[in-house]
Amino acid sequence: MPGIIEDATAAAKRAAEEAAERARKRKEINEKIQALEQERAGVTEQIEKLEAERLKMHSYQKMWEEKKHKYDGNDILSEVVIVNIFEGVCADKLKNDLSSCIQEMDRTYSKAGGFKENIGAQIKRLNRYISDINADISGLKLKLLFI
Repeated sequence: MPGIIEDATAAAKRAAEEAAERARKRKEINEKIQALEQERAGVTEQIEKLEAERLKMHSYQKMWEEKKHKYDGNDILSEVVIVNIFEGVCADKLKNDLSSCIQEMDRTYSKAGGFKENIGAQIKRLNRYISDINADISGLKLKLLFI
């Protein structure tokens, strides 16, 4: 009889150790899942901020387009040269200065458009990263089922 009791005690001890090991693994996996969920929340917050900035940039570009369109078709620019209100050479200089300002604004507008596209590309990369995080979380949750 002493052998049976010792075997039962040893089996119970092994079962308790195995249960403790499974609990440790579950805890470890749950901590990894929690860390990934926090990371996902941070990335999601960054995406929301980038989206807000992209929308702001879009609205500024639209506003700029409207104002530029208003000045592009403005007869006053040609009137200044034709009527010669500013005493000859000054009219030409004013027109050239204004034209160069508009050209600089066009270059800046173009760069802003490129920047807006870069923001969109970054948002896409962050969304792919979130997909990777979601896949990792799913894999860990599946792992939990088999522990």
